[in-house]
Amino acid sequence: MYMKLKKILQITPHLGGGVGKAVIGAAMPNEQFCTEIILLEQPEKTEIVSQARQKGITVFICLSEHELKDKIKEADIVIVNWWAHPLMIKFLVDFSDISCRLVAWIHINGCTYPYLPFDFLDHFDYIFFTTKYSYENPFWDMKQCSKIKKKSAVVLGNGDFVPEGYPAKDDYTIHTPFVMGYAGTLNYSKIHKEYVEYCEAAVQKCGGMKIRLAGDLDYQLLADIQNSSISKMFDPCGYVKEMEQFYLSLDALAYICDGENYGTTENVVLEAMACGIPVVAYRGGTERSLIDDKINGFLVNSKEEFSECIANLVADERLRKNIGRAGRKKICAKFSGEKNRVRMLNAIDVICKEDKKKHCFSDILGKH
Repeated sequence: MYMKLKKILQITPHLGGGVGKAVIGAAMPNEQFCTEIILLEQPEKTEIVSQARQKGITVFICLSEHELKDKIKEADIVIVNWWAHPLMIKFLVDFSDISCRLVAWIHINGCTYPYLPFDFLDHFDYIFFTTKYSYENPFWDMKQCSKIKKKSAVVLGNGDFVPEGYPAKDDYTIHTPFVMGYAGTLNYSKIHKEYVEYCEAAVQKCGGMKIRLAGDLDYQLLADIQNSSISKMFDPCGYVKEMEQFYLSLDALAYICDGENYGTTENVVLEAMACGIPVVAYRGGTERSLIDDKINGFLVNSKEEFSECIANLVADERLRKNIGRAGRKKICAKFSGEKNRVRMLNAIDVICKEDKKKHCFSDILGKH
């Protein structure tokens, strides 16, 4: 039984990228809670703020210190969205004197840089992780991990994701040539530093193909593509509005990210699988939490494994269909936004039973 109309305050530096999708999806008004969102900086692009307001979500931008304190005092729950942004560090230090129920919604996995120290997380009343991989943090001992698990839940950053609503691929006849794709952050903070070499290995194994990229290309990655032996096979699409059509244009999603990237929910993987696209991903911690290798996708460790996997997909229509449909089945069963909201609400119900208290972060984050 949920408490009547809990007041939730979401605080975030901005609403860009995956964070915007997560925060707005979780803030959709319903009979159980109402949410206000506070941005700590002026947004570079206002479209997502306008979208939130059109959905009935209240968004404040750069409130004064007095106004911000009042909002914190009024809220039943304060959720800070964390990925080590300097403005959020300043916020936590500046408002340590206000009693509240404080939750950290973590949008990095924390097992690689930027890291999540136990002492920092222990200052919060509760924690939402956006991947279960975060529990494998190598810097926590068994006792610390056990304590974190008791005061946390996995709340994905997949917003109002409705996988059943994504169009399912129905024709697995191979494109001519085979189309391999990637979407998302196209710089080496996320994508594998040998991504172009992975693509070259696949071309060497399979012959000609098209490599379609959705997103804004980083200058270094662009230079590496232009200097590669297969530069003419790349199809940079830039920012893509109709992502469903992008996914359906692929024969496979080649999601080869750096093994130590900061990723968590990986909405691109969820969306591609929801469309029934076979996904070949680097065997990172987050990817392992989404894909069951050789059942509903593929996980690879090397260029050799990757090129072999792509070659198998090129050669076998039945394999493409079976993996694609198994991926869609898993995502529809386990990764809907509604299931995610239920997990969040259940956790909020527990947190609201606790008293408000002060949280002093200056000893962890320092003073300014």
